[in-house]
Amino acid sequence: MKGVKGKGLFLTIIISIFFTTSFALVPLEWDYRAFDDFNVENSFNFGMRRSQLFFLEMGVDGNTNQNMLPLFEFMDVLGSDTIDLSKYSKTIMNNIGDGPAVGGGFVRGLGNFGLKIAPRMAVGVYADAKLDAGFSIPNWIMEVLLEGNELIKYPKYDEEGPILDSSVSVGGMMGFDLGWGFASFGVGAYGPLMYGTLDRYAELNATPTAAGTVSLDATVYSPIDVDLMDFSNIKLEELDLGGIFSGVKTDFSVVAGKDIPICGVTVRDIPITSAELRYSANLFDVSATFTSNPPGFATDTTIPDNISLTKMGTPTEYWIKPTVSAFVNFPFSRYFSMVVHTNSSQLAGTYVGASLNANMADAMIWTLDLTTSSDGSMMYSGGLAIHNDLNTIKVNGGIGTAKPFDFSTVTAPRFSISTSINF
Repeated sequence: MKGVKGKGLFLTIIISIFFTTSFALVPLEWDYRAFDDFNVENSFNFGMRRSQLFFLEMGVDGNTNQNMLPLFEFMDVLGSDTIDLSKYSKTIMNNIGDGPAVGGGFVRGLGNFGLKIAPRMAVGVYADAKLDAGFSIPNWIMEVLLEGNELIKYPKYDEEGPILDSSVSVGGMMGFDLGWGFASFGVGAYGPLMYGTLDRYAELNATPTAAGTVSLDATVYSPIDVDLMDFSNIKLEELDLGGIFSGVKTDFSVVAGKDIPICGVTVRDIPITSAELRYSANLFDVSATFTSNPPGFATDTTIPDNISLTKMGTPTEYWIKPTVSAFVNFPFSRYFSMVVHTNSSQLAGTYVGASLNANMADAMIWTLDLTTSSDGSMMYSGGLAIHNDLNTIKVNGGIGTAKPFDFSTVTAPRFSISTSINF
């Protein structure tokens, strides 16, 4: 995995060091209400800490990124019936520069219901859905597809692997007040919702004409038979839920800090047994061929009008992929703090960021966040959390750029919304 790039990470480290040195001088007068870690991963622990009887925590966090097209042009491409690569070739090649074309994103929706069965113990249930996406295409592959550059100086290239991994799980949770902090773990059933792969191939034929071929082939897999072109026709009562929830997994989370969160780490989606993918469909094929003698270049893009899933003869084994999130809190007064946070998944990669939080009148938290990713992109966002003894609601939103602080490369939105009810 590539190292995290960008000026934002350097700035985060400097600020973190400064506030670490002043941490010991801060009176620990805070409350868990006056805290925002910008994700939903630790929500069971926070609900357990805030409640006396029971709690309900629900939230969605998400971000997307790609370095090829500005956001509005990218949306036009997604809404087009056909893809004209030549129309966007200059823009794409200028944006990716000398590096690869990359894209991805991560979205998680999580809901917890917990009941305090003892002063230091809680039990509950959860429902969790996530979407993890990411791809990388070498620069020279993009040159051939978009500009017809010859492959004479390049070796044979053949790569395949996942670019989309979405899953859902349900299960039970148990949490403990450890005195110095809170810990929880869960066991549940899981299964894939949609799984996609992208095969990337390029080869130069050793002939006098120097013929070459480049191709991209995308395939999607599912555990059940659904209409990919019209999800509105899905009838929940006809779905084979047993075909989805066929795997077993576990999760665990720890937050240190009794009266104020100091740090925390969560590992979700640790597989115990596998699930199954039973259906597949081709999404698109893009190919380019060229000859140098005589000069010639041609592309062919195939997108089926009706993408229908076909049952495979032998189901494919599916293992859910673990995700890791962590935070460190630096409170330098009752009303101001900084939270350094990180999230990592198989496809979207690693994100590292810092949130500056201002607790206003013990009822609102204003947040500004700067996050950079392992592909070099950066996200800028802000939000507001409103809380009281019984309820908390927070909303965050922002934009991303393919290059740090280069707002001519705005490419992707970031969003987060969550709510909690505690009694």
